[in-house]
Amino acid sequence: MKGNVIFASAIDCWAFTVPQFAKVVAGKTGMKRAALERVLWGEFYFNPKTKSVTRKPQGRIIKPMFVQLILDNIWQVYAEVLENQNAAMVQKIIQSLSLKIPARDLNSSDWRVKLQAIFSRWLPISTVLIHVWLSPLDCYSMILTCCVAQAVLSVVVDHLPSPKQAQSARLPKFWPGSALAGASDGKDAVPSHAQNAAVAAERDRAVALADAASTCSADLKADVLIYVAKMIDVGTSKTSAVQEGKRC
Repeated sequence: MKGNVIFASAIDCWAFTVPQFAKVVAGKTGMKRAALERVLWGEFYFNPKTKSVTRKPQGRIIKPMFVQLILDNIWQVYAEVLENQNAAMVQKIIQSLSLKIPARDLNSSDWRVKLQAIFSRWLPISTVLIHVWLSPLDCYSMILTCCVAQAVLSVVVDHLPSPKQAQSARLPKFWPGSALAGASDGKDAVPSHAQNAAVAAERDRAVALADAASTCSADLKADVLIYVAKMIDVGTSKTSAVQEGKRC
C-alpha cells in the first residue's frame, strides 16, 4: 500500500486516503499503523471485540475492513440525507461528528446542499481536521477524531517531487517555445550570420528567464514569469472589473 490513492467526490466535497484512516484506527486499537495500511484495503476483516484482523469472515463480521470502517459510514450519510431525507437522523449525525453547519445550509430545501455541508466538514478536501464517524447502526459504534494533513495535499507532499526538482522537466512541456526547450532540440537556434546585438540581447534574456524558471530562482533581480493556465470570459455584465468600453 503506497498511500498515493485519494478516494474523493468533488461534487459532494469529500476526500480521504487509506493512511489517514490507518492513523485513526491505530490510535484507538493500539495496532501498528504500518500494519493497518496493509490491511485496510483488501480481503481483511476486523473483530472489534478482540481487536484482531483475519483473512476470512468470522460470524457476523462479513465485510472487509475498508467497507466496515470506512465506506459503510459514508453510505450511511448518503442514505439518511439523500434517500430517507431524515431530518432527525441528520441532526444526530451532525451532533455525533461535532460538526458546525451554517443555518443557511441546514435550512436549505435542497438536500444535496445539506449533504455537501456535512461532508465538507467531516471529510474535507481542503482543511486539516477529519472526524471519522462509525454508524450507530453497526454492531458497535464509536467516534474517532484525528488531525491529519488534508487528503490531497498530503499525497502531493508525499509522492510528487518539489517544484524545484520538477521544474526543469515541466518547463519545456508547458512552455515549448522557451529557450530551455529550444536548447535541447535546436529549433530556436539563430544562425550566426543573422545575429545582431538586439537579437543576441533578446536571446540572452530569454535564456536567463528560462534558467530562472527552471531552477525556481529566488533572486530578486531575476525576471518574473507568469503562467496563465486557464482564461474564462464571463462577460462585461457579470464583473465589475471590466469598465464600460474597456476589457481587462
